Amino acid sequence: MEKLLCKSMLKGVNLNVKDEDFISIRGKSGVGKTTLLKVIGLLEAPERGEVKLFGKAANRLSDDEKSELRLHHIGFMFQFFNLTLFLTVLENIELPLALAGITKHERRRGHVNS
Repeated sequence: MEKLLCKSMLKGVNLNVKDEDFISIRGKSGVGKTTLLKVIGLLEAPERGEVKLFGKAANRLSDDEKSELRLHHIGFMFQFFNLTLFLTVLENIELPLALAGITKHERRRGHVNS
C-alpha cells in the first residue's frame, strides 16, 4: 500500500476582500491555489481555522445557505470550459442569472447589477 504524504496547504492565510476589490491568486503548481478557491467558494471546509463570508461563519451555514451565497455573491471562472453541453453559450451565461431570479427580459437587456 502506498503511503501518502499530507501537508498543510493553507497555512497562515488571512484574506479580507471588499465588494469593490478584484483579486487574482497566483503561484506555482501545488501550492494550494485551487484549495484556497474551493474554501472561499464554500465547496470545501478547512481542516482548521475559520472562514467568514459576509460576517457569517461558513462552518455554521447549511448547504442551502452556502448555495445561496454562491448564487448571489461568488463567481467562478474555470480554467477549462465547464459548459452544459445541451445549452447554447448564451443559455450557459444566463443560467446562473435565471437561478438568481433575474427575469429573461432583464438578462437580455443586460441591466443586471452586482
